Amino acid sequence: MSKLDNNVINYIKLLSIDMIKEAKSNNFLENFYASNIFYDLYMHNLIFDYKNENYANRDRIVTSPKLLPSLYSTLNLMGFNISIDNLKEYKKFNSIISGIASQKISGIDVSCVKENIVGVATGIALGEQYLEKLAKKELPKSNLINFHTYVICELDELMISGNLEALYYISNNKLSNIHFIVLNSKKVKLDKTLDIFDSLEYETLNCDINGIDKCISDVRDSKMPNIIFVTPKGKEEEKFTEEEIAKLKIKFKIDNPYNINNSMYIDIKSEIQKRLDKKLNKWQEEKNKINNETINSIISFLESKDVALNINIENIKINDNYEEELIKGNNKILNLVANKSLFVLSLSSDFNNTNTLIKDKNYSFNNNILTMNASAIGLASLGFKVFISLPLIYSTYTHNTLNIAIKEELPITFIFTQDSFINMYQDNSATYELNSLRLIPNLYNFRPADINEIIGVYAIVSKLNKPCTITIGSEKINKLVGTNPKYVVAGAYRVKRERGEATGVIIASGSEVSVALKLAEELLPYNIDLRVVSIPSKELFEFQSERYKYTLIPYDLKIFVLEYSSTKLWREYATSEKYILGVDKYTSNGTKEELLNYYNLDMDSLKTRIIELMKEE
Repeated sequence: MSKLDNNVINYIKLLSIDMIKEAKSNNFLENFYASNIFYDLYMHNLIFDYKNENYANRDRIVTSPKLLPSLYSTLNLMGFNISIDNLKEYKKFNSIISGIASQKISGIDVSCVKENIVGVATGIALGEQYLEKLAKKELPKSNLINFHTYVICELDELMISGNLEALYYISNNKLSNIHFIVLNSKKVKLDKTLDIFDSLEYETLNCDINGIDKCISDVRDSKMPNIIFVTPKGKEEEKFTEEEIAKLKIKFKIDNPYNINNSMYIDIKSEIQKRLDKKLNKWQEEKNKINNETINSIISFLESKDVALNINIENIKINDNYEEELIKGNNKILNLVANKSLFVLSLSSDFNNTNTLIKDKNYSFNNNILTMNASAIGLASLGFKVFISLPLIYSTYTHNTLNIAIKEELPITFIFTQDSFINMYQDNSATYELNSLRLIPNLYNFRPADINEIIGVYAIVSKLNKPCTITIGSEKINKLVGTNPKYVVAGAYRVKRERGEATGVIIASGSEVSVALKLAEELLPYNIDLRVVSIPSKELFEFQSERYKYTLIPYDLKIFVLEYSSTKLWREYATSEKYILGVDKYTSNGTKEELLNYYNLDMDSLKTRIIELMKEE
């Protein structure tokens, strides 16, 4: 190891320690050792381009949040756009350098939490594999797309259930373009751990803290999933009291790690550039020789993360006699959208139930829901437009992914199927799930009523590079009179005008809109003339002006809300709680008819209830 190597590693260690101390955190030991890993990766192994941070074929890194101080420090010393002042602001209010990585920061590829580190990396590896196959299909000898993903984490983090599930998925799918560098900072005996990975057919290496460089070189071209266990040897500095930190600074001859001589940045960049120039020039020469539309579009996509999906509503014609299960209509429009780009992918826990297969671009996770959700983050971080589908009852498993997707503005759309208790398997219930999604800030939720509204939803989602949800049922619904794709963007609109002077308004969403339309017709003989309003998206409706809201839903009329879910979030619209026709307790087993009767949501019960409420002063 050269003098420059030692000097830079020592700076990374002390920068990390000072950051952690200032943030009043406690991950000193892990970051002390991780400094060697990040240094060896960037200095001797990682492929990237100083001149183009978005270089298409650069290697990607997924890092445990607890190791971020050493990664941030490494990025600063390696010449990325993270300043010393940034490092001093680690974990402080409004700092860009937070405890959860963000790909909006120079040099950071993806955001993750400790529970989904492996799954997120799985998504990046799947994306590379997909793009490499596309390129080689055009030109079999092309090496323009062959980047690798490195995962740096602690040993105990691999044992978290979501990460273990993803490790099995990687093994089953033989993803050899992903490399794990696992820090065993607590020096746990690895015998049983190695047995687990041997049974999963991982190539495993034991590595000393000072021999990481060679181990990384050895596994890069492996044909198997691989993992490097880094266990420090000897008596390293493991106490980080003020006194011990002061001793370290004396030992490393670094009084203040924040005072870095500019010559060090120049020397580091020069060394790395020597290593990279030949590879980058070779890649560029190959690119310049190729005149292939698909390969050029892949490179452009990876550098811009732009997926162009222009859905013209006017070009989609639906027969007036159209009638089909909503879930099947959703599949038709999803395929129409997916056919617009190579970079739209569909993920599902069970395609048989979600009916979200698209041509040649599907990943089935066979109920590995945690891995699927985390993989969506990895794929979306590369720029893919990801549609991920599972029954609504499992929506709570998605909240980690949704939180990251919202924070990072990732183009992930969740399609939740079997959208209410009457559409679920008889031993399950989806009563509160819709509202739990609506409570998540900055998430766009859609619940379309028919094929027209499905078209309107996808016209919005295809252009919106932010996380969304589409909740859809399996009810057979015809094309409803009064629905219109153009009006979905308003979030709510009138689907049935009153015959004369309105005596009330009934609001509904999803498949309940057809029930509301029928109710309005059957109540006319009772001198009850109801306007019917569809709300495909509460969030979009909230963006509308107060004038639009009042014109659509005049609050001096009696306002009813019909939705087969919890009533809690509808109280701001309804005249009172009594006017909300929903479900506020978990459902029992039964057929659709039995359940509707039990909850007084059958047509006769609904009519009786509305008639009685209309009589009240």
